[in-house]
Amino acid sequence: MGADKGPLWWGFTMIIGYIVLFLYSVWAIFSPRVNDGIIGRLAYSMAAIAAFTGIFSKEENNANVALTVALIVIAVRYLTMKAYSEWRQSHEHQ
Repeated sequence: MGADKGPLWWGFTMIIGYIVLFLYSVWAIFSPRVNDGIIGRLAYSMAAIAAFTGIFSKEENNANVALTVALIVIAVRYLTMKAYSEWRQSHEHQ
């Protein structure tokens, strides 16, 4: 156990998390089932690059910040599009 890195299982858990996020992001970029447009694809690309960096980098802080920003962009975009879709549906029926 290192003084600044924490226990070994924590590092292993982080690597698994980065791998899962990387694979999901790549799938979301190339899947025809995900219709997120250019902004969504850019956000997923940013998440994939950040996760890839987290897997192979010795410094996790930069990868964590970039991954957090990418996931926030994806979440804000999702919530905005959901709210817009609901607003549009409610105004179509009037």
